[in-house]
Amino acid sequence: MPIKVNEAAVAHAHQMMDEGRYRINSVWRDNKPTVGSAAAYAAEYGADEAARWYLAVNPDVPPGSPDHLLYPIGDFSNVHESGLRAARERAEVDGQAEIAAAAEDILEIFYRMNAC
Repeated sequence: MPIKVNEAAVAHAHQMMDEGRYRINSVWRDNKPTVGSAAAYAAEYGADEAARWYLAVNPDVPPGSPDHLLYPIGDFSNVHESGLRAARERAEVDGQAEIAAAAEDILEIFYRMNAC
């Protein structure tokens, strides 16, 4: 799968953390976006805004299809440490080293915050 890191999502995650809009120790299965919530968010705020919540994009798949945006990292309100961990782990299983590294880079901020 020719997916690539969504640099807009990386920047957005950093911005959200700077603004204090993050969650530590959340349960990802209870917070990850559903297909319905993602579609509703995209309908209300636009596809580009919705894409900022996904760590990767598949440019070979048309926007709006379920396989275009991959590895969600937040719930459309906050970036979640658990979402980033899930994205990193899934990317590792999928053999997507760049995506896993991007997730790990953002997770480093969480690790530094917890060390204080």
